Amino acid sequence: MKNIVVTGGAGYLGSTLVKILLRNGYHVCVFDNLLHGGESLLGFWDEWGFDFIRGDILDEDKVSYAIRQCDAVVHLASIVGDPACSRVENSHEINVEGSKNVIRACKKSKVGRLIFASTCSNYGNSGFEKNVVDESSPVKPISSYARDKVEIEKLVLSSGVPSTVLRFSTLFGPSARMRFDLTVNEFVRDAFLKKSLEVFSPTSKRPYVHVFDAARAIVEILTSDCRHVCGEIFNVGKTTQNYSKYIIVAEIQKAIDNVDVTYTNKEDDGRNYFVDFSKLNKVIGFLATRDLNVGILEVLQILRAGVISEPYAEKYRN
Repeated sequence: MKNIVVTGGAGYLGSTLVKILLRNGYHVCVFDNLLHGGESLLGFWDEWGFDFIRGDILDEDKVSYAIRQCDAVVHLASIVGDPACSRVENSHEINVEGSKNVIRACKKSKVGRLIFASTCSNYGNSGFEKNVVDESSPVKPISSYARDKVEIEKLVLSSGVPSTVLRFSTLFGPSARMRFDLTVNEFVRDAFLKKSLEVFSPTSKRPYVHVFDAARAIVEILTSDCRHVCGEIFNVGKTTQNYSKYIIVAEIQKAIDNVDVTYTNKEDDGRNYFVDFSKLNKVIGFLATRDLNVGILEVLQILRAGVISEPYAEKYRN
């Protein structure tokens, strides 16, 4: 598994994954349409083992060309999140039909491994600890984005390609393609720069995982015995990192003084679930290593240092 194609490799998770793969000696080809720009790839451009093909997953011929000689495909490319899906008219076509193109190319080239990035949002509104959900729980998608992911999961696992589905928690932390439309990153930005937060549905829970740990999980699946991980779905995160927004705000207030917080019970997107992550640990020994407070401090350090000059710019949102 030395030649890896990463669709969406210029994105928030993708650029972090590419960095880890290159450091571990993999040959990586990023396939991306650069919808959000390509600056995240500049640090890899002269790296041995790095290639780039600009293309869209709706272009079946180009997808097939990119995948023709690889050992494994990590399929990240999609319109990510319900707000973005609601703004992009053909998001369903991109997410589902584009994924079908990736699957067909993998079958045609007899790719040895396909890893599909799905989401814990598939669990929808499943309640608190008394209703802990795991990979065997029924999915209850309440957004078009999650419904797309559920549909693609079925396509991937029934494709005949040796495949693994990873349902990621909500990501946080710094990345070469930074995002400030993710809950933790957004709250840190607003608390630091505005000294105020408006928090919707503060009691609803969902799991969070550092983007570095999410990328690590992909690499560890790539290096695991297919007999243990192929044909399987794994939640990616840490059971102790199922947080309400109350908890996230409390952790941010430990790092940033004098933040004015307004809570409202108005729902933002209706998601509410408490997820168990023990399966990934039991099967391959994976543990998330970077907790919430680490990610908060990392993002805060970036803002304090002025590394990102315009953190409210649209390019830092999906």
